[in-house]
Amino acid sequence: GMLIRARNRQAVQLFTVSQPGARPEPLTDFPDAVGAAAFQPWSGEHIVFQKARDGDEVFQLFRMHLGTKEWAAISDAKERAGPPVWNRKGDRIVYASSSIDKHSADEEGDRAAETKLILVDPLKPATSKVLATFKARSFSSFQFSPDDKTLLMRENISANQAHLWLFDIESGKQRRLTPEPGPEPGGRTRRLVSPS
Repeated sequence: GMLIRARNRQAVQLFTVSQPGARPEPLTDFPDAVGAAAFQPWSGEHIVFQKARDGDEVFQLFRMHLGTKEWAAISDAKERAGPPVWNRKGDRIVYASSSIDKHSADEEGDRAAETKLILVDPLKPATSKVLATFKARSFSSFQFSPDDKTLLMRENISANQAHLWLFDIESGKQRRLTPEPGPEPGGRTRRLVSPS
């Protein structure tokens, strides 16, 4: 089966499709739109998904058991959660979280936007762990290595430029894979854009 998103009455919701040609079966029926969603990769017994409130686009992460349809929050309602990505083992997700008010100053008076990289067991939200905090930097498109020890992630510089990084989950060490843009023949600037 697979998950799809489609409009149901007033908002985009999640549906499941059990086989080719099958009729989509509604999975959620919230007054607010549902964003990115993903099956637990091995058992498929539950999913994690994004949902906003009152059209505010401040997405929060939730888990849902597909058998009981019971759901519960995973992420902090006071922050905007990015799309969830499962690890290879299927017992953790990683996501980027950012402050809702990007203009609020921290204790040092710094007003730069802040992004947190968070790892959590969706069945145990209390296990949530901030792996790193980045100021004035945005990351997305996470992928786990086969041993779940390293993350590949994309740093979004602009609409036309991005960098790829490796992040060691245990140590927090980061290593950039892509070089800085340099001049091309003819004096133009080379742009680096990672795969989406």
